[in-house]
Amino acid sequence: MKNLTLAIAAIVLSTVSVGTFAAQEVTSRPAGEHSFGVVSSSTTSNLTDLESQLAAKAAAANATSYRIIGAGGNDTMRGSAELYK
Repeated sequence: MKNLTLAIAAIVLSTVSVGTFAAQEVTSRPAGEHSFGVVSSSTTSNLTDLESQLAAKAAAANATSYRIIGAGGNDTMRGSAELYK
């Protein structure tokens, strides 16, 4: 029972900390934020995986928000996102 309680606590805490540092996807330039770079990614999977990869790269770059500026492909999905802070 103690192990189950610790496992649940660990899951809750890890979820909270990941959400705290996540960059928010936006559809236009946020007021008061400045563009500071672009990230790109590619995957052989689907658009959802590409969006997840771009979100992870934006968070890793300490962006507060990001905007996907291009995505497409046939066998390989490629995309890029502009970062804001």
